[in-house]
Amino acid sequence: MKTHITLLCCLCCWLGIGQSISEVEYFFNTDPGLGNATTLSVNGNSGELTQTFTIAVPTDAVGFNTLYVRAKDNTNIWSLYDNRLFYITDTSMGQNATEITAAEYFINSDPGFGNATALTVNPNTGNITENYAIPIGTDLNGFNTLYIRAQDNLGTWCLYDAVKFYVTEELGGGAASITEIEYFIDTDPGFGNATSINVESNSGSTTQNIVIPIGTLNEGFHNLYLRTQDDLGEWSLYDKRLFFVTPQQEVSPIIAAEYFYDTDPGFGNGTSVPLNPTGNMDEFTVDLSTVDLTCDLHDFYIRLINEDGSWSLYDYGLQIDVFDNANPTIVVFDNITVELDANGEGNLTVANVNNGTFDDCELVSVELNQTQFNYTCDDLGENTVTITATDAEGKVSTEDVIITVVDNIYPVAIAQNITVQLDASGNALVEANDLENGSTDNCGIASIDIDTNSFDCSNLGTNTVNFTVTDLDGNTNSTTATITVEDNIDPIALAQNITLALDTDGTASLTPDDIDLSTDNCSIVSRTLSITNFDCTNLGENTITLTVADESGNSAMTTAIVTITDTTNPIAVAQDVTVQLNSIGEASITAEDIENGSSDNCSIVNRTIDLNAFTCDDIGDNDVFFTVTDQNGNSDSVTVTVTVIDTETPTVIAQNISAPLDSNGLVTIDALDIDNGSSDNCLLDISIDNTTFSCEDLGDNTVILTAIDDSGNSNSTPAIVTVIDNLSPIALGQDITVDLAGQPSVMITAADLDNGSNDNCTFSLSLNQDTFTLPGDYAVDLTIEDSSGNTDIITLIVTVIDTTLSSNDFETDENVIRLYPNPVQSLLFIESEHEISELHIFDITGKTVTKKVKPSTHVDVSSISEGVYFITLYVNNTQVTKRFIKQ
Repeated sequence: MKTHITLLCCLCCWLGIGQSISEVEYFFNTDPGLGNATTLSVNGNSGELTQTFTIAVPTDAVGFNTLYVRAKDNTNIWSLYDNRLFYITDTSMGQNATEITAAEYFINSDPGFGNATALTVNPNTGNITENYAIPIGTDLNGFNTLYIRAQDNLGTWCLYDAVKFYVTEELGGGAASITEIEYFIDTDPGFGNATSINVESNSGSTTQNIVIPIGTLNEGFHNLYLRTQDDLGEWSLYDKRLFFVTPQQEVSPIIAAEYFYDTDPGFGNGTSVPLNPTGNMDEFTVDLSTVDLTCDLHDFYIRLINEDGSWSLYDYGLQIDVFDNANPTIVVFDNITVELDANGEGNLTVANVNNGTFDDCELVSVELNQTQFNYTCDDLGENTVTITATDAEGKVSTEDVIITVVDNIYPVAIAQNITVQLDASGNALVEANDLENGSTDNCGIASIDIDTNSFDCSNLGTNTVNFTVTDLDGNTNSTTATITVEDNIDPIALAQNITLALDTDGTASLTPDDIDLSTDNCSIVSRTLSITNFDCTNLGENTITLTVADESGNSAMTTAIVTITDTTNPIAVAQDVTVQLNSIGEASITAEDIENGSSDNCSIVNRTIDLNAFTCDDIGDNDVFFTVTDQNGNSDSVTVTVTVIDTETPTVIAQNISAPLDSNGLVTIDALDIDNGSSDNCLLDISIDNTTFSCEDLGDNTVILTAIDDSGNSNSTPAIVTVIDNLSPIALGQDITVDLAGQPSVMITAADLDNGSNDNCTFSLSLNQDTFTLPGDYAVDLTIEDSSGNTDIITLIVTVIDTTLSSNDFETDENVIRLYPNPVQSLLFIESEHEISELHIFDITGKTVTKKVKPSTHVDVSSISEGVYFITLYVNNTQVTKRFIKQ
């Protein structure tokens, strides 16, 4: 398991600027709370402090520790802390080191303790102050890091210290001093073009306190850049600091925090963490997880967000050591089994047990409680071994593991072939012992078995069975054997009498199955008859012989009586016919009209139909039954279709009409509106091909009037439907406010004034004035005209303002007009020493939301939507425009 780091966050609000540092305190590792740490004596200062402190380290905290230092100003506001990581070595187990005996350095890559470039160390008493000239060679370029460390007289190396430096090509001789300092914010104007800072005398380096005004920077994050120039005219790389500009106002409460390691994922994308109050004002603790981090040095960052959604700058801790404080995690295989070999022996090693045992940092060893385990038949079943894991910090985990020892040596199966006879029921039984022929096993045979011990007629002949031997340990082996099944019992021949009718061709046939009732202990495979085919010459009784045989060649015979009769009906064949109604709507048919080749195996004596007369009511298909009868009274019927038709064409007469559109731009007509006296000798059905028209159909439209009679005879003629629109459009508009914003003019469009103008068809909007150059109220005509020339006009007010007029004088004086709360949910209060004659509230598009004359001390904005709005107030003939947020 990795540790959780608990950090203390001091939340500072920008309510004022302290004039001097009044207190400094420090603590190690755990924050006791603001004002509760160890106090350091502070020299007099004016807001900044450069002072050397001697701080005693803890005596009971061997290993990595962190020193935290913070300051408080004369307004009792605590700063964020600064911190440094250091390491305490335990010297209680031996002689204390008394001096530094060696020092070495390396650049960028660590060659290992004692393998870097040595530095000369003068005799000392445990600490040294030396100046070293360290060559950088000719191969370095760009950013590099210098590392230096020391070794004491006990041979212990310290942690290294590191300094990053930049290698650039040297121009001419070496520079002797800094001649110029300049700074810029956000955008680089170029070397020598930024804001210059007076340089105090120096010899190549300078330490100065500089006051840099931020001017009128916009609210938000900015970067301050600083660089120097030497006496050779060479500019340094810039250094930069990120800062945030916020208006001097009340700060909304802190509501959440997020943190991240090493790389910033962006605002809102860090790991969210709850704020736990400590009891001190604006002070909380947070719990941070290191579960997903490697055991190494990491940079930590944390930042806060308040109710209005503003993020703070992050606080950070660099080179935080994440180390392991948990035992290793043992992972073993499931169901570990050791198989004994042919000699009854088996062994086990740690590789057979370990399945990925791991540690959060470094695993040193994984071992069993014996180097190797040897098993015999006496160990069959479950056995317990112990696995032990040790990490680099000496933490140990153990676990007992169950090892199952098994014997998988198969027995030897030996079987013999046998022959068996089926009984009268067609069955035979076999035992496994009937096949046993000397099977063996290295331990002992527990049982023998065969997969099939019951046989019947389906098994006649040779059958292969599996003979299985099982030993005392449950191991099995199988072989095959052949069982030959025989049948020596004759079948019993039985037959039944039968009557057969001649078919349509005057013939009949007989198969053995028609009369056979024979049985056998197995199955009969062959049946033969003495006579199989009959015709009209065989009418009456006939004696035949049936012979049967089984699959083993056993046979028997018997006789039966076959009676031949004639029961075949004639075949009625008829044809469909079509008849035309005469002038009085009648038609008739006879059976001969429908007859189409009926037949019988003898002769047909009669033909009839059930319907022979038709009228107009029968137009279409009619079912007619046609029946034929032979001399033996056998008959047959068939249904035919008699189709009655009428081919007379109807007369169609149409008229032209006009159709006005309704308020929805639609008009509907039907066929009766167009029909002008169409007729037919029967009933008519009239229709038109288009019944609905819209704005797209204005003008003449051709429709087709169609008449269809009951027989489907049809006729058509065209007519003209003139679609007209007599409805005027409706103009709907709204008053608006527009802002010159210091420009010579401002333009509007008809869409800006439109508030839902509509018409039943398409329309266009236009204005009589769309450009304005001076503030004031203007009457503007909004005209709507549809595609048929119908129009409507509405007059609206356009209020032109200029938010740049005299607003700066008021904006910079909080005593003139103050709005609160901001953001606001319902009532927006207006506080001013001057009389406000009128106010306008408009959204970011310039649309007027509220307008009041001589307003009271507040205005209700609860009904408007959430968002950003502008309020313009008229004070002493001057406009003051402010922004507020509606929540």
